Amino acid sequence: RDFIAPVPSVTPILPVQGDFAGSGGEPKLIFTGRKGQLVSLDFFDSGATNQNVFCCATSGSGKSFQVNFIAFNYYSCGALVRIIDIGGSYKKIANMLGARYLDFQPDIDICLNPFTHIREPEEELKSVAAVFAQMAYSNSDSEKCDDTEMNLIRNAVRWAWQQKEQEADSDTVYEFLMQFPDAPGSDLGEMADNKQLIESARKVAFNIREFTSHGFHGKFFVGPSTFDICNDEFVVLELENLKIQPDLYRVVTLLIINAVTQDLYLSDRSRERLVIFDEAWQFLDKGAMIAPVINEGYRRARKYNGSFMVITQSLLDLENFGEVGNVINSNSAFKIYLESSDFDQAQKKGLIDYDEFTMKLLKSVKSNPPRYSELFFDTPFGVGVARLVVNDYAYFIYTSKASEIAMIEQMVAGGKTYHEAIQEMVKLRRQGEL
Repeated sequence: RDFIAPVPSVTPILPVQGDFAGSGGEPKLIFTGRKGQLVSLDFFDSGATNQNVFCCATSGSGKSFQVNFIAFNYYSCGALVRIIDIGGSYKKIANMLGARYLDFQPDIDICLNPFTHIREPEEELKSVAAVFAQMAYSNSDSEKCDDTEMNLIRNAVRWAWQQKEQEADSDTVYEFLMQFPDAPGSDLGEMADNKQLIESARKVAFNIREFTSHGFHGKFFVGPSTFDICNDEFVVLELENLKIQPDLYRVVTLLIINAVTQDLYLSDRSRERLVIFDEAWQFLDKGAMIAPVINEGYRRARKYNGSFMVITQSLLDLENFGEVGNVINSNSAFKIYLESSDFDQAQKKGLIDYDEFTMKLLKSVKSNPPRYSELFFDTPFGVGVARLVVNDYAYFIYTSKASEIAMIEQMVAGGKTYHEAIQEMVKLRRQGEL
């Protein structure tokens, strides 16, 4: 039996349901919905409140594969890409694209002087002060500068800039603290009788001495900066090998984030810039003086057509990050969640606020490598689940599986191009040998 009914009466009761549609703008990233619908996404869509991204994924859920996919596709669309990583997940793709790959090791010949590339001192000196505050307590996991010490560092950084501008370095800051309150032009003579303040200045000076020309780490901070990536299209900054020296690692990490933020100003503003912080949980913590730098980074990203993408292993890391976690969570218009067992706990802690249906949808996300990985998107254009499905050739471009990378690199070392090596990997897979 059938009935004739007017169209306006039929449409509300038809059993039709579509997938999450994505941003609907330029299809920079293309996924597939669970029902087969194409889902396009663009972090730089004009309808978004900002371009920043927060992504969390447990180990083995396809995180590095997904980020390789995102970086490769934005680079293909003309964006400048900068990746800060711990673990070497992007070395292969950097080699394939002829990108700049900087592996920071204790013996690397590079200077990261934060004064050299300053263009907006009123804003950027705040981040420079945070770097020196990190130097002062670089050996501590939790201790950091008190208000008096922080004010001394701010005055020292400001004085160093007034004296030498871009030619200032850690020696200039050290000089102010050692001469306080009698540094030339400092106009702090009235502090001469404040012995406690003078003692604090000397303490901070002693603490940062290791990062001056008098200390073992001075080569990284004294003299003009040689860290210049403004003319590079794709850059990977690998920090794994610095972790053996925690004091240097904390400071250099902060400096690199600051330098990448400055690069937003120095490079071509007409082009989109994607700045990716992978394994962020390893260098963002409550004790680090990183909040001012991250704040400045997010502010500058909006101003200079950039996108900050912070990737960590769990939503619960946001709580461990302290103030920085709040900045990331509240300033990321796009949130991407892969399979995890932490969603209920994150909801109890107020890190996510979804209704019962959305939570059920979020917890249904599964990874099924190598066929596909599922992602939950929370965007200014709606929420929903999509799948990252790629062909065999693309799979071997994005893979971060150690055994597969080793096979590809072995073929390249034997004389094949990356294209030829990947074609061989595809052949092996289709023959059932992988």
